[in-house]
Amino acid sequence: TEIQFVIFPSNRGGFNWQCVPNTLGGFGQRKPVPTEWKGLQGEELQKVTGISTATFCHPAGFIGGAETFEGAYALAKKASE
Repeated sequence: TEIQFVIFPSNRGGFNWQCVPNTLGGFGQRKPVPTEWKGLQGEELQKVTGISTATFCHPAGFIGGAETFEGAYALAKKASE
């Protein structure tokens, strides 16, 4: 099984998920997140993902966050499907 996302505590509180690059040192993603997540924050992201603790998804889609570990894990899992 190939690792697609990592989850780690955020310096700003909560937890972040991050896509694993598709090449060493690269900026591509093994598994991109859904396009409709990119650039969303707070309630907008929560509505699209169905994850009530989602906080943001970077406009490039390589990183995002949630208030809880469970929320970050749920986002990464949903993006993997």
